[in-house]
Parts: sequence; C-alpha cells; structure tokens
Amino acid sequence: VVGPFSLAVTMTINGTTSTTLCNQGMKQVWISSCLGGKYVGLPHETFFFASGSCFSDARAIQTLNLVFGQSAPFTGPYGGEGNALRSGILAAFDEFNQGGKISGYTLRLWSLDDGNVADTATANAWSLISNGVHGLMGFYGSKASIMVSSIAASQGLGLFGPYTGTIGVRLSASTGTINLRASYADEINAMVQFIVGTMGLRRISIFYQNDSFGMQ
Repeated sequence: VVGPFSLAVTMTINGTTSTTLCNQGMKQVWISSCLGGKYVGLPHETFFFASGSCFSDARAIQTLNLVFGQSAPFTGPYGGEGNALRSGILAAFDEFNQGGKISGYTLRLWSLDDGNVADTATANAWSLISNGVHGLMGFYGSKASIMVSSIAASQGLGLFGPYTGTIGVRLSASTGTINLRASYADEINAMVQFIVGTMGLRRISIFYQNDSFGMQ
C-alpha cells in the first residue's frame, strides 16, 4: 500500500517507543523499520508501521543484543536468492535464541536491499556500521564481498558467511572474514574429479560468464 503523504510513525524497539515525522510514501512489507533511508528487517521487534524515513535518535542497540548487518538483493533478478539467504540466517538465529546458547544474549539481523549492486552494498555496509552493528553477515556476490571484507577489517569487525566463493575473501587482506562455503577453486576441483574419476570422461568444455565472477 503506497500513499504519497506525510505521517508520523511510531515504533517500539527493544521496549523503547519513538515517533518520527515522515515525508516518504508508506509501504507495508516484511520489514518493520528503515535504516539509512533503506528498508531494514528487524525480526522479533514490535512495530506499528513501516515507512521510508530514517531511524530517530531514540533507536539504540541494547547490550544484550548481538546485532549483525546484512546487505543482499531482496528485489530484482537475484531477489529470490537474497531472500532465501536472509531466511536461512533468521532460521539459524531463531534456533540459537530459543535455545539460549549464550545466556542473556539475543541475535538480531538488520538487512538492507542492494539489488546486487556492489557500490550499493558498500554504502549499506557503512550505514550499518555507523548505526552500531557488532558484525556484518550474509553479503551477496563476489565484488561486493571483496569490497566489504576490507571495510569490515578496517573497522575491526568480522564479515561472516559472505555468499561467494571468490579467492578475494580468502586472502590475508580479508583477515576477519569467516567463510562458510567452499571456494570456486574447490568446487571446480570436486566437479573435475567426479567427471574424470567417477564418470570416466576425458574431454571437458567450459562455459563461463565474461565478467570478474566468471574469469575466476
């Protein structure tokens, strides 16, 4: 639902209620607030409406919340993968929070849409960092992940589980990046071993994207 008029938005986050005057159109989606002018997912929070304004100064991270920031494509051609990535993280966080893995602490995820544009992802990373996240997680794509790994390292933060197999987030310059998926080289090696060793084929054709991702 979109309405081109001003409104006052009241949000309750971690028990703190604030009201912000907004001049953006209204939109009811899966998010509950917005950060840096972009929609942000705040799971498990109480809210009354979502709008295109920025957070008021009343928003703060409580000491018992461990908040991670994510940028990924939630719209556009890659939106399905981005939303699936976010859903997987939230499922893991829910299991963690319900199990009380760290007494008194709750994991939170703030997500920003970048449409699979690396420059937007880096801008989102800076926005998340400036708003006090404890780490970055679930960034999407090779170029964005390489750029953001350097940003995270420069700020003393970790980058967890970037959705890429690029060697660029496995170099010494990416100290603080924790990879959860295999590298592209590992994946290609496993495929070739299967094709040659199991299937017994000896001739292999290669088809790849003519960009930085494909050239790896």
